[in-house]
Amino acid sequence: MWALLFGVVLPVVLFAIIDSFYGPTLGMVAGLVCGVGEIIWEWFSEGHVDSLTWGSNALLLGLGLVAVLTQKGMWLKLQPSIMEVVFAGLLGYFWFKNNDFLLSAIELHTKKLGIAFIPDGARPIFQEHYQAMTARMSFFFAFHAALSAWAAFRWSTFAWAMLKGAGLTGSFVIYGLVENMILSYTLQHR
Repeated sequence: MWALLFGVVLPVVLFAIIDSFYGPTLGMVAGLVCGVGEIIWEWFSEGHVDSLTWGSNALLLGLGLVAVLTQKGMWLKLQPSIMEVVFAGLLGYFWFKNNDFLLSAIELHTKKLGIAFIPDGARPIFQEHYQAMTARMSFFFAFHAALSAWAAFRWSTFAWAMLKGAGLTGSFVIYGLVENMILSYTLQHR
């Protein structure tokens, strides 16, 4: 919950407000403050900072500097799109290599929680589903990255912020529900 607030919602909202009133320089400062807050939160809550957090904030700093030099806030708006392209590429790579990355990650997480995720005898069905889901998620992130890059160049800062905050979250929830329905259907008809 706090990671979502620090890592996604707060930076987008702050950037949108500050960039609209004060320009990209202060917008970048607000984004970097949120990035530092995210790093500090992870350090104290997890005991370490994830490499994704470091990469995301390094990208934010680089694009922020370009935004300040050009005085165009759209460069900061491209950071989420670039991160989504990276996710799409990694998921596409895992799918192409027939890697069980998603299933393994879910199993590891549920094991930590003490939950048996896969019913006995259903592993092949889950492997097939999560392999196909890896490809679908890759397309989902690629499509959303293209849409948000287009929004960064063409939409107002407020409309872009709505897409990045509520739009991504809402569409990902809907996507997750559809994936759940596909898995339920597959389990019932095998």
